[in-house]
Amino acid sequence: MDKHTTTAYMYVCIFSNYNKDKLRYEQAISKERVRERDVFTNELHDALLRKSSKDFWKSWKSKVPSKVSNTINVDGLVDEIEIVNHFAAHFEQVCTPHSSVRNKKLQSQYLVTRGRTILETV
Repeated sequence: MDKHTTTAYMYVCIFSNYNKDKLRYEQAISKERVRERDVFTNELHDALLRKSSKDFWKSWKSKVPSKVSNTINVDGLVDEIEIVNHFAAHFEQVCTPHSSVRNKKLQSQYLVTRGRTILETV
């Protein structure tokens, strides 16, 4: 074998080993997820079979996160009034008409159509 063939063969071997290791790693992660889920459900199931509510809830609390944050954060704002004002300012900025003449024409068409719709429903 010449030098280039040997180098190419070496890279093929490295790549092949890399793919095998990657596959084994992903399979190990998958198996661990299944095992973790099974342990979770088995412990809860066993506590229910023993009719031990104390053990059940102890197991539940150790597996399931209990504190859920209901805080809404929009661009660093957490106060509801500030968030509403932030949205209003944003949409006022991005929803401005390009042409005031065209805007008035569309607005009058909308009002006529809306008036017809209201009269039809009455």
